[in-house]
Amino acid sequence: MKDSIHKYFQIGTIQWMSHPPVDYEVLSSIKTIGCDDYFDALEVTQFQDDETRRKAKEMLEQAHMRVCYGAQPRLLGPGLNPNDIDEDGRKKAEQTLIEAVDEAEYLGSKGIAFLAGKWEKATREEAYRQLLKTTQNVCDYAATKGMSVELEALIAGLLGMKPNDERIPDSFRLAEEAGLEYRFGAADIREAHPNTVKLVLTGEDGKTLEVLASSVGGGRIRICQVDGLEANFYGDYPTLLVHNEDQPGYVAEVTSMLSRQNINIATMQLYRNERGGHAVMVVECDREIPEESLEWLSKRKGITKVTYLGME
Repeated sequence: MKDSIHKYFQIGTIQWMSHPPVDYEVLSSIKTIGCDDYFDALEVTQFQDDETRRKAKEMLEQAHMRVCYGAQPRLLGPGLNPNDIDEDGRKKAEQTLIEAVDEAEYLGSKGIAFLAGKWEKATREEAYRQLLKTTQNVCDYAATKGMSVELEALIAGLLGMKPNDERIPDSFRLAEEAGLEYRFGAADIREAHPNTVKLVLTGEDGKTLEVLASSVGGGRIRICQVDGLEANFYGDYPTLLVHNEDQPGYVAEVTSMLSRQNINIATMQLYRNERGGHAVMVVECDREIPEESLEWLSKRKGITKVTYLGME
């Protein structure tokens, strides 16, 4: 690659994770990162006093850094839970998230991100309703400032919006108008990237797709799992996912089909849960695959599901 990497995406880091406050003074940390030409973006969190916040804002502006805001420390530090079944506890979590929106706006961030809290199996549905209440109220407040909340961005993405789409603050309403039904909940995702979400999608035909994906920075999303099987791709190309029995011949069927359509393979990855069990092919292609080829593939014996992620 001859061009600078910065021509293609912004590189950022999470200040409070890269430089934990127990080891680094926050303004020194921001100055160090801001003076490093490698970084274009920085995620910050709550500042403990007005003077430090003011100086941080000046540093970020002078460094021309894109500012992101993580509200998780506001919740984790004092032990607040946005899906607390105790209403007083939930309201305290909601209030600090609303304060996070104000702080993020002051610092120049376009939104905030936060995580759901712990929940018990016996009160899972009640915890979900509490989380939805908190999220809706925080999103409504953020929308008055033209800002977004990470959970909103998930819905916006499902609606096909780009990161700079001005409609993101209205994504809940637009999803309802489009007939998209959704719900948020907490999931036990172990040893995952901090910005990871599990999507369980159901189409109008009843077919389902479960995806585990991580926001890894610079606007990039890494797909980590598909229907419980390991994966590793970013959606940079038209991508074909084929679920099949773990038996010989299926890779040849897929590659032959693509060859007949004169479609070049950019990358191919193969995964299985066990020998002779269930397998998944992830094939990134240089151009779109015709609908009739996908239909032909889905009818082949031993192929249990075909999912196609096009770019158009």
